[in-house]
Amino acid sequence: MAGVAVLFATGCLGPQQPSISLSKKVHIPDKSVVIFFIDGLDRTRMMGLLEAGELPNINKYFVEGGVGVRHAVTSMPAITYPNSVSLLTGCFPGHHGIMGNLWFDRCTMEIPDYIHADSFRSVNKHFDRRTIYEVLHDHFTVSVQFHTRRGVTHTFDNLITTAIDWYTHNFSAVDRRVGYTLNNVIRLANREKRWPTVMTYYFPGVDETGHRFSSASRRYDEALMTADHSIGIVCDAIIASKLADRTYFVLTTDHAHVPTPADRHFDLARWLEQEYDLRVRGKRLKSKSYERRLRQLNKYDVILFTDAGRRALIHLSGRGGWYSRPEPETVLDLAEAFSQLPAIGLTTWRDEHSKVQVRSPTGAALVERKIEAETTLYRLTIDGTDPLGYTADPTLREYVAAGWHDSRSWLAATVETAYPDFVPQVVEMFDSPRAGDIVLFAAENWAFDEWQSGHGSCLARDMHVPMYFAGPDLPAGTQIDYARNVDIMPTILDLLGEAHRLSDIEPIDGRSVAEELRRAENQLQESARSPSDSGELLSDPLPQPRNVRRGRLAAVGLDR
Repeated sequence: MAGVAVLFATGCLGPQQPSISLSKKVHIPDKSVVIFFIDGLDRTRMMGLLEAGELPNINKYFVEGGVGVRHAVTSMPAITYPNSVSLLTGCFPGHHGIMGNLWFDRCTMEIPDYIHADSFRSVNKHFDRRTIYEVLHDHFTVSVQFHTRRGVTHTFDNLITTAIDWYTHNFSAVDRRVGYTLNNVIRLANREKRWPTVMTYYFPGVDETGHRFSSASRRYDEALMTADHSIGIVCDAIIASKLADRTYFVLTTDHAHVPTPADRHFDLARWLEQEYDLRVRGKRLKSKSYERRLRQLNKYDVILFTDAGRRALIHLSGRGGWYSRPEPETVLDLAEAFSQLPAIGLTTWRDEHSKVQVRSPTGAALVERKIEAETTLYRLTIDGTDPLGYTADPTLREYVAAGWHDSRSWLAATVETAYPDFVPQVVEMFDSPRAGDIVLFAAENWAFDEWQSGHGSCLARDMHVPMYFAGPDLPAGTQIDYARNVDIMPTILDLLGEAHRLSDIEPIDGRSVAEELRRAENQLQESARSPSDSGELLSDPLPQPRNVRRGRLAAVGLDR
């Protein structure tokens, strides 16, 4: 019997294909949403696999059966935990405070690190913005495998089997199990007598595979194919049930995955130690005592996190120790030295409130923010050569010269440049004191660690992500031009008919694109050009469906 139990635990006998059979006593909401969150889903690799026909379920239910966002942009920094919280709260990292998989708080002297078995879910106690689960507190919600889930009604973590698979580096087995967990959800619904309004399915294996083997590897492709299979398991079961006409589907991710050549890894900690004789700390503090944490930190001059490989977050000790911030001239001197290193594309630091300095090896700029008539506006002022390259295009040069523009306008104007959505997002990022005194973004093809591929830079390859929506009133096989990952939370609430709940919480950064999704059929031709009619197209357009038909159910042959 013990042997049989082990076989079931490890999945050797094969999981049961889900079939949704609900008791008549189960309350089914008028509308529900299923979110598929594939950690580290690189857009470039996904496009290639779609063209090769190796992601049949994503193609069927989202490319051909849904609305794609031609230029979807994640939040800065393009790292997992900042963007998992942004997904659920609709807020930029600078406003919810989760600035990386590690971060430092100068007020509490805390350095948490979420990349450990004993701490990966502790993120839920480190931010104070409301999640979609908390906004829908009176609804039944479910989370499968997702570390960020504060306020959700019920979770399925598969802790024992996942721990075994992670320890043995069988990462795709975790993602394979995620889809079959729908069987547990069905049993739960019959027991609780209600079907979830929101279900989130999280796939961690793709990201880990990318870091270890590169997103350019066949191992990464196979990991994506496993996630695609799991998505098909869930979608097939729902489409075949009475839930089909009331269910929306969302496919998204937190960041891309950029391969790094073997000779393009730069050790920032060693450079700081050798060039400036600075003592650098780059790992978590586990002590629960404030005094003990402070004593430990007093042994160091710099706190440096390169947790995703392509962004470095730097805190500097001030003259009064870690109680105080560094002197402006200290920050400036170090920032200028950083900006001359070939591994660093952009060096950024907070000049003063609502002002951020930007340096590259060839140029400098100032980004500013102001509020005018209840509208937040941003301006980019170039000092010499443009470090972002915006002014190389005549139309965009004129746009920058015009001065102040709102956030959405900057997104539209720069979404196809090398640095999409940089201007508003860099200011919002530095709103958090946890953002660091200096933030470095890797240059193209460079990284600050030894992983095979990484993410976190503000370049287009890191920031552009897949984003799709499908549902009964959304036109199949169409596109909208652009959206941010912070738009997903308010869009879901809008699709559910619950957008009014946003008025009861603190204002968020995202906005609903539900109406744009519903009108996407009329915008398809227009989406073929850049919103600013400028700049070279730096990411491939979404694949075009072979048969565009009205409605998701019609697209998969189940209209009735």
